[in-house]
Amino acid sequence: CSEMPSSTRIMDIRSSLRTKAPRPLLFVVGGDDGHNDGNPYNSVMYLHNDLREWVQVSSLSQSRSVCGVATLGGNLYAIGGYNGDRALDNVERYDPISNSWSNVASLNSRRCSCVCAVLQDQIYVVGGVCGPQALKDVEKYEHETNRWITCPSMQEGRSGCGVGVIDDVLYAVGGINSFGNTVNTAECYDPRRKEMRSIPSMN
Repeated sequence: CSEMPSSTRIMDIRSSLRTKAPRPLLFVVGGDDGHNDGNPYNSVMYLHNDLREWVQVSSLSQSRSVCGVATLGGNLYAIGGYNGDRALDNVERYDPISNSWSNVASLNSRRCSCVCAVLQDQIYVVGGVCGPQALKDVEKYEHETNRWITCPSMQEGRSGCGVGVIDDVLYAVGGINSFGNTVNTAECYDPRRKEMRSIPSMN
């Protein structure tokens, strides 16, 4: 049998895995069965590299559906969401090396059906809902200081919108407003100018 690696060697392997994962992985975080949103899941799984099976990992400490999800610094974040009773403001971080979740700083605003993107090594959380209200709020997470910072708000409240980052500019596209209507409007945020502005609406 082969010799067990030393503790130093194990740390080297873990460091290598964190920065040089063999292939990207697809994670599914929480959710519900689509019929009873009062009973969200706390389970988390990923699609194995051979694409033949889903592998269960450590569960969330807080059951949640329609949460925001982002990856930063080799860790996976579950942000806000719905616990079956109300929108959440708490945030959990998953470390794939230790296979464990830990709490980080909570959001400034409770929200579910929010969307996330990473811009300049910070996680941005865009819109969502809290009660019947579609949110205009945007927040960003600084992992070095473990705090959420309020950013300029969108001009229109939207949940479940599309987000993307191009050339260090964050785009928020479409979504659902406070009246339950889908919208074709779009906005972008430039962190250099620290302003949110409208861009042409979709067709």
